[in-house]
Amino acid sequence: MSGRRPTDRRDDSTETLAASITTTYAASGMVASAGASGVPGIGLTTVEGIPSIPVASVLTNLVEGYLFGDLESMATEVQLKEVGACGYPMVMAVLSGCELLGAMTSDAAQDDRIETYWKTYMAEVDPLYGYLGKIASQLARNGIAHTYLAHLGVLVVRGNARRHLTLSENEEVVLDCLELYSQFRQSYEDHARQFILENIADVQRRVDELVRYDRVKAKSLIGALPFGRFRQTLPSGNELATPLHVRAPRGATGA
Repeated sequence: MSGRRPTDRRDDSTETLAASITTTYAASGMVASAGASGVPGIGLTTVEGIPSIPVASVLTNLVEGYLFGDLESMATEVQLKEVGACGYPMVMAVLSGCELLGAMTSDAAQDDRIETYWKTYMAEVDPLYGYLGKIASQLARNGIAHTYLAHLGVLVVRGNARRHLTLSENEEVVLDCLELYSQFRQSYEDHARQFILENIADVQRRVDELVRYDRVKAKSLIGALPFGRFRQTLPSGNELATPLHVRAPRGATGA
């Protein structure tokens, strides 16, 4: 991460750039029409044979659309209950977002992206996050990702803001999933987004590196499949739910 840090003040040039990106995004046709599907939905393009996703599309579609949309649904549509209250999915979604934004705002190694984001942007919301980056990455994220259970040392609760970022009697870090989501969103909207808009060229380079890495890996793994044994289908209706495949409006017929 460079020594430059975001501030709470957005000058006129930043506001102009943000408006320009939004206008360009809307005018470029990156948002798929009803029933459309496939990579144009997220704005994936090819420049001189090299795949790329414009930063504006990553912010608008992926972060502010899919990521915050899923988190908001889990925060407002799921009721507090003993089992099935989406505590782990909310924490995992937040940490995935932190890893993505850590990759966009720094040149940190993959294993250090969450920690870098927490020290740089989450700590702007609450300084305690600056101490917890490794715990978030190694205990919370890795535990949930590999065994759907946070490693010992992390306790996830829902709807108890008073306990968020405290230590339990068993010396576990307590994360309230609702507070974590709220403060993650604040870190993006008040701090990380401004840095991204002020450093578009560097951020675009990092996004392109992520896309190229994923493209090579996908081609290698998918290319090894016995294609003759798989049926080929076309998407339809509202079944699509990933950023590369835009969900059609309810009642629309898939293309």
